[in-house]
Amino acid sequence: MLPRAGFLLRVLVLALFAASLLVALQQAAKRSWTRIAWAGSHLGEGSRQARRRVLGARWVAAEEEIARAIPAGGEYLLVDGGEERQGATLFLRYQLAPRRARFAGRLSEVAEVTDPGRWAASLPGDARWVVVAYPRKPPVLVGRPDLPHWLEETIGRR
Repeated sequence: MLPRAGFLLRVLVLALFAASLLVALQQAAKRSWTRIAWAGSHLGEGSRQARRRVLGARWVAAEEEIARAIPAGGEYLLVDGGEERQGATLFLRYQLAPRRARFAGRLSEVAEVTDPGRWAASLPGDARWVVVAYPRKPPVLVGRPDLPHWLEETIGRR
């Protein structure tokens, strides 16, 4: 008796599935081993060291300077310096806790305003500091009285 075509098709599909599984497992094992070795090389690393490795020494230094300037119970205005939402404000807010952050908007909104000084005067609250969080460069601490001048310099440099 001749084997039926359906049986041969099932055997062929099963053989192809087994071959693709072997190839995929080899690649997955290689990737997993690389990631495990990378993670093992960073065992015992503290959060400051990890931030320094990922974000850079300048970011960590700026973050620590801001934390020293604003007291633990203090309040600051947080401005997003990125062109689009990339989470820099959320990360910086977490790092500066327990200081209270009040979101003041995006720096790109200021470029659309004709008078940056008026925008700065319209910001909420009476916080003494303004922190500008950028996605790819260190955050900037600006005293609230210096904000209009800083905005004019910054927007002019774009």
